[in-house]
Amino acid sequence: MTKEELKALGLDWVPELLRGEGEFLAGSLRMGLRMDSPQEKRITVAYARINELVINLRDKAFQSRLSYLLEALNLPPKLKENSFLGIAELFELKCFVYYYQQLRALVSPLSYHLPDLEPIFQLLDPEKSGQPGFRLSPAFSPALLKTSRKLEELGQKLKKIRLEDLQKASLLLQAAGHQPLKNTEFILSRSQTGLIKLVEESGAFLRSAEGVASLSYRLANSPEAEALLLEMSRVRSAQHEAEEQVLERLNAKLQKQVKKLNQALEISLELGWDFLRARFAIRYNCCIPRLSQRGRIVITGLRNLKLENQLKELGQDYQKQDIELRNRINLITGPNMGGKTILLLALGQCARLMHWAIPLPADEAELPLWDFIYYNHDSPRDNLSSFGREIVSLQRALAKGKNALFLLDEFAKGTNPAEAEALSSAVLLHLLKRGSTCVAATHFSAPALLEGVDQFMMAGLDQAILKKLSKMADLSQRLKVLSEAMDYRLIKLKKGQNPARAALEIARALGLDEEIIKLAEKK
Repeated sequence: MTKEELKALGLDWVPELLRGEGEFLAGSLRMGLRMDSPQEKRITVAYARINELVINLRDKAFQSRLSYLLEALNLPPKLKENSFLGIAELFELKCFVYYYQQLRALVSPLSYHLPDLEPIFQLLDPEKSGQPGFRLSPAFSPALLKTSRKLEELGQKLKKIRLEDLQKASLLLQAAGHQPLKNTEFILSRSQTGLIKLVEESGAFLRSAEGVASLSYRLANSPEAEALLLEMSRVRSAQHEAEEQVLERLNAKLQKQVKKLNQALEISLELGWDFLRARFAIRYNCCIPRLSQRGRIVITGLRNLKLENQLKELGQDYQKQDIELRNRINLITGPNMGGKTILLLALGQCARLMHWAIPLPADEAELPLWDFIYYNHDSPRDNLSSFGREIVSLQRALAKGKNALFLLDEFAKGTNPAEAEALSSAVLLHLLKRGSTCVAATHFSAPALLEGVDQFMMAGLDQAILKKLSKMADLSQRLKVLSEAMDYRLIKLKKGQNPARAALEIARALGLDEEIIKLAEKK
């Protein structure tokens, strides 16, 4: 599905409501949203894992610990054949393995077979620190230990000699009336011309920087210090060679762990995606659906989550809906503002969420797994009219295959009523013949008379409430009462039964001029 199609179905909230903290969970979300093909086995197995995780997440201590570890995990460098990891990448790898091993221990009783990466951690932790940080420790090789100790020894000697050199230079300046030096670097004002001359003629200092008003100096290296610096340079070269040898050995050993490491990353990313879906189920009271093998759609307590959240922000309640559709072609009629579109969107959202194995915003649900979902309200394209765009879009959907859910909301309303009613009936007959599933909302009467089509209506408002609304002076009050009093229950009609008509009464309740209403009633 394209972004435009998801937006049309009202599913643009999915990444936002499932998002988790940290680099690893962000990677889990990206991976999960890419896996959206309707493969029954994959979806069934995923839902079973998520259900197990939901049960365990109700233990607050377990949820807190799992959340912490998944947020602490990083995305390690992905090892490939003949790849070479430098120090920074080995640091990332060790950090990953450190938290991964704790994650493995936590979820070991669950259905996640995470391979043991302890040998990799031990390989990267020769000092046995048990910490996530990594450095090329002297413990990696005798050569590295030897050069490290030699550099430390030379460093101490250099420090001692420079201290002696500083004391000599300080005595020289003190003899000229300058304060004793405490550091190997200092700054003189350009106005101190006599001292500047003394410092530069002493040979004990080098000018290191010049400013408009001052000069900076540092202690010059004595022959003994120069000899030590030269020796340290040679040792550093030997240390660098030893480090390169350690890195080569580490990478050679890690190459033997490539398959296991990549498997660990793949399963732990899957666990992260399961965690996001399970947490979503708990936060938004969602259910794990059953896959219908008989093609029926039975959902209790269905919610359009996006609309529910919007109403909650306004301090309003959302009315849940129950659906039971046992036929493949279903027609929904009812008053404007009665919830037909919301019902279609909620159903389409559930069908699409199943492709991701995301729990559904309902109390219980049983529905088939369709290859794709078509909703006839996509964004403008191809420079066509709304009717032309709808026809082209429908034909493209028909070409995709038969195992589909078609959601038709006032199909063909962009053309003349007579032909639109005939076309709507023809589309339903065609979908019935090809074996697709369709739920259509319409005001037309002819489609309801077709054989093989079940007809439903939205309960709407009774006449007493409508008459009461028309007597209210304030429009905002009318809209509020209308919204709160609307009954969104889905009622099955008998074959050929006409639903109650309420368009004129709703128009009157919304304040349309009474003269217009009466003219319409005469018609």
